Amino acid sequence: MLVFILVLIAALILEISKVEICLILLISALTFSLELANTAIERLADRISHEYDEKIGVVKDVMAGAVLVTSIFSIVMGVVIFLQPLLQFIQR
Repeated sequence: MLVFILVLIAALILEISKVEICLILLISALTFSLELANTAIERLADRISHEYDEKIGVVKDVMAGAVLVTSIFSIVMGVVIFLQPLLQFIQR
């Protein structure tokens, strides 16, 4: 959440366009939502069985993978959106 707030502050300072801010909000909402779903599934799975279950482990791994993929795309989008304005800001 702290990184999200810092990204929004940086977007305002670097005068990122409204469309790009909307993209940042969209990918952030997707990442937060997947993290919430991942947490819910993990807690439900732990409630169903306290013992290790290979099938439950696969479900947990797949959800964690979905969060990871979204996080990686968030970073890539951040680089694409922020690199040029950041370089211009530094050159001023």
